[in-house]
Amino acid sequence: MENISSLELGVMSMISEISLNFAIEMARKLHSGGTPMGLAIYKSSKYYNVDKHQVALQVGKMGGALSKNKAKPMPEAKKQTEQSYWWDNL
Repeated sequence: MENISSLELGVMSMISEISLNFAIEMARKLHSGGTPMGLAIYKSSKYYNVDKHQVALQVGKMGGALSKNKAKPMPEAKKQTEQSYWWDNL
């Protein structure tokens, strides 16, 4: 009997984790479609019946990781070989 209850708890935790992942994906797709992020998180958490706070945390973590990958390198400043003054252009 112990094995069945532990198996049941394991399955329930897996289902809740899968539901959370689906809610995160739905929130991201809604947001990319033009829905404000807060409303997207609310709708997806209601649809999959998961905690809004958990969805918001995971969406934020995922967004931060994705934006780091898209970071563009800063352009290098032009090096001046000689010092120029305003009166040089007169």
